[in-house]
Amino acid sequence: MVRKALQAAKEAPLDLKFNEKTTQMARTDFFEAVGKRMGYWRSLTVNLQSRDWCFVLEDMETSMAPNLEQLRLLGHFGAEESRSSVSLFGGASAPPRLKELSLACIPINLTSLRLGGLRSLTLESIPEISSSDILNACINSPLLESLWLESLVGLQDTSGHMNHSFIQLPSLIYLSLTDLPIPFLNLMLSIVVAPQLRSLYVGCDFQGHSTTQLFAVGMGNHITTISDVQTFDVTFENGGYEITIGKFRIGFNMDELAISHFQETFDWISDRLGRSLKELPLHLDLTNCEPELSYLEWFTRRATVTTLTLYSNPYSGTALELIIPFLSRPTTSDPVTWLLPDVETFSTNLVWDRGNPDILDMIAKRHSAHKGHDLATVTPKPFREIWLAYGGKGRIPHPNMEFLKEVQRVGQGAVVYWEREKLAPISS
Repeated sequence: MVRKALQAAKEAPLDLKFNEKTTQMARTDFFEAVGKRMGYWRSLTVNLQSRDWCFVLEDMETSMAPNLEQLRLLGHFGAEESRSSVSLFGGASAPPRLKELSLACIPINLTSLRLGGLRSLTLESIPEISSSDILNACINSPLLESLWLESLVGLQDTSGHMNHSFIQLPSLIYLSLTDLPIPFLNLMLSIVVAPQLRSLYVGCDFQGHSTTQLFAVGMGNHITTISDVQTFDVTFENGGYEITIGKFRIGFNMDELAISHFQETFDWISDRLGRSLKELPLHLDLTNCEPELSYLEWFTRRATVTTLTLYSNPYSGTALELIIPFLSRPTTSDPVTWLLPDVETFSTNLVWDRGNPDILDMIAKRHSAHKGHDLATVTPKPFREIWLAYGGKGRIPHPNMEFLKEVQRVGQGAVVYWEREKLAPISS
């Protein structure tokens, strides 16, 4: 079928995809057929499932693909150790039209490619790669829009001989730096100037390294313009967190999340914004995590959380429901207050076949907290919207109407949703 398609294409540009997981064609047959037409390649995407990939690049090692615009070579984990570094295109520079390069777990010699003119660069688990290869690719690709570097733990530091002047990337929108040596991470963040950056994700082992120093030294060139911001979002999930403010998103992932790390990020964004983040309504999303009570107390003091989402995966999630009782009563801290008293929209999937009595109790107590309370205690606002969903295993059961009507009753006028469907008001 591939050979017939190639014959029918004649001299038209070829967009080629080979996914070893879904294809019914042998790899040798596919690459033997397309290798003869390299002059017409416009894009090539290869997804491999095994470590044996040697013959896949035979034609690319010796011949040029002059019209290639997109090259994606994605190997299986461990494939990077199955063979020494490979030079493409006979050791010549990359094709002049190449705009997107994605390499994962396949040891390609980047030095010989002398990359430049790229719009997107993704490098994951590439051995025998040097820091100067990456820096030169950035310097020679001023229109770069996306840069994704991941698991380059064997990165060779060869940047000492380079002039570490700023790298101007005025079009860069996405920057992801994961599992990189901390010195190189600091270097990238300190010399890359990206005024249009919209998404920054960092996932590295910060143990023994100061987060404050990372922000002070390495991030002064990012989010130079955050203005006209009305709300922002914070998501904690699986040991990491993400903050979205305006059009800018910053995320960190680490083995053990410390509130001090988040606090430094929070303060840094506040400084860049030039105003207190407590002035802005916040959506706090706790997904598959078990935040300590001190986290909620911190958000109560430092932020104005108006929307709270609690979500736990029924198969791999955490005991997130344990925090609900803490939302049902005043704190024991001084001064006494309620956790997250500004929440008006509550959303959760912590509902099972028979409902969740803790949720009922929490709603009832927050909605009646103003009755007979000490005037010195800040009481919670009543919920305006309550979004509930099934969090058990298996299919979503028929709604437990007895539980849902009770939610509506104690919610005292709050709009209640079940699985995104708005419930009809209960008759008085």
